[in-house]
Amino acid sequence: MRRLPYFFILLVLALALNSPHAADSSQGVCRVMVVMSYHDEYVWQKEVRQGIEQVLAKKCELVYFNLNARNDPKNSPERAKEAFEFFRRYRPDAVIAADDAAQIHFVLPFLKEKAETPVVFIGVNHDASAYGYPAANVTGVVERFHVRETLALLKQLMPRVRTVGFLHRGDEPSTQGTYAQIRAELNTYPVKVVGFWEPKTHEETLAMAREIRRRADAVHVEQMEGIKDKNGRSYSNKEIISEIAAIWKDGPLVCGQLSSARYGCLCTVVESGVEQGMTGAKMVLQILGGTPVSKIPIARNHTGFKVINVSAMKKLGIAPEPVLLRGARLVTDED
Repeated sequence: MRRLPYFFILLVLALALNSPHAADSSQGVCRVMVVMSYHDEYVWQKEVRQGIEQVLAKKCELVYFNLNARNDPKNSPERAKEAFEFFRRYRPDAVIAADDAAQIHFVLPFLKEKAETPVVFIGVNHDASAYGYPAANVTGVVERFHVRETLALLKQLMPRVRTVGFLHRGDEPSTQGTYAQIRAELNTYPVKVVGFWEPKTHEETLAMAREIRRRADAVHVEQMEGIKDKNGRSYSNKEIISEIAAIWKDGPLVCGQLSSARYGCLCTVVESGVEQGMTGAKMVLQILGGTPVSKIPIARNHTGFKVINVSAMKKLGIAPEPVLLRGARLVTDED
């Protein structure tokens, strides 16, 4: 397999912070540009990248470009323009666009039915039709939280829980897709949904957490990474969820991702970023192998596993039947 050309290595090293960067082990004969919505430190993005590289790292040259939409959403459109300029120079054989921000700011304005290059989206929370997918050169994988299964697990652990409120970041494109999913299926949930809250600042998040505490028995928290306070300080998912857990005290939090479960949530049935990345990467291989994009249907994630936070159980005074713990991944706040 050929190595990256020396001039290309110099180009990548010379670009500014958050500019495209090549995967360390990618030395393949095909070239794939991966446009990520967020930032490298975000746990979900790490999982997605891991899945992509499990499939493609030994077969293709991989170059990554971050839009930083969680930490700096106002500049995401400008970052997308930079990504497109890099795309024009790099001329990849395929593009992977991860999460909703990459669709809004990159694929729709620049690539969808405007370029011959095939595009595979992954991690999309909206219904794919909201973006006009599938398209002539676009297919991919939608992302769905296992909300029904998570609430069923919560109900088993705490039968007294009858109501839940949802608290997801308001200026995050993925929130609207997740809330659309929840509204479509809430009649099948084992508890009543009392409302949807969309904070845009750290201060609003804590105020809304207190409001939901007065109105619901449980709160579902996700997609808070990068939310800012009035002074411009950015908060991690871990910081926000830990603060909400402190406000709720003897009330349970539930989440949608493994990392969030370690920050104070009682339980979740976890979706896998690795699954998203692997599924999308396998689609890329199909396309590069000659399968037309139109012959590859849009897929969705299916894999989920139970996660229970032992620290949260202890704080809430829960002593479940052993059968409820069978097959679950047990974590603590210290993990």
